[in-house]
Amino acid sequence: MVFKGINNQSIELNIINYQYPDLIDEPHDRNWLIVNIKVRSNFGDWEATDPALLTFDFEKMIEWFDNLSNNIEPKDTELIFTEPSFLLFLENSWEDEIKKIKIELDLELRMKGFSPECYVDIHANNEELEQISMDLRNELSKFPKR
Repeated sequence: MVFKGINNQSIELNIINYQYPDLIDEPHDRNWLIVNIKVRSNFGDWEATDPALLTFDFEKMIEWFDNLSNNIEPKDTELIFTEPSFLLFLENSWEDEIKKIKIELDLELRMKGFSPECYVDIHANNEELEQISMDLRNELSKFPKR
């Protein structure tokens, strides 16, 4: 799925596999997902692969974008996950017609050799936010919570 940012920026996010595909007993660890990102940003272009998100993180993102697309106040204006390498920040009001969202990339998903924060800004209306939610849902359907 692709997050389309302003000024031709984008983040393509794809789930590659479970980090531990054969793990049965550990409910938390068996839900780690290896993700691949391809970034086109004002800071440069790069690609990274890392077990950075859990199935639960995808579920939180889906709910967050669902709420925003329906002008429902989200529980949090920022989503910071267990591994804080893919972060989402709502930078204006959830009631605004166009929501301004900053996706920040850190740790293993940050551009190599780049110290300051790396991010892509997204400005999206409710229809576009609903599409993001559907795309996330489709991506997660390939690797559901176990």
